[in-house]
Amino acid sequence: MALAGRSVTLQCSTNLDGSQASIAWLRNPPSGDHIVDFDCQPNPTLPQYTVINGSDGRCDLVINAASLELAATYRCYDRGFNKADAELTVIGES
Repeated sequence: MALAGRSVTLQCSTNLDGSQASIAWLRNPPSGDHIVDFDCQPNPTLPQYTVINGSDGRCDLVINAASLELAATYRCYDRGFNKADAELTVIGES
């Protein structure tokens, strides 16, 4: 849960090694917006998102200013097809 206008960080990590450890993010899976490409590279056309790229198999998604429009299900996944979903609920006025 996030307050409108505040940043929120969704964490993701994998225990895979090498090229399999690469993480990507989707919004509204399975057919939603591809926010972050593998190797934790943000989509430059979506400035409302940034990433924190850890060298330890982490790729955290930062939603810079939560809004009702950005409330959604977010999915992180690695090249080994391991995945995890997070539901972002935004409260307050945006």
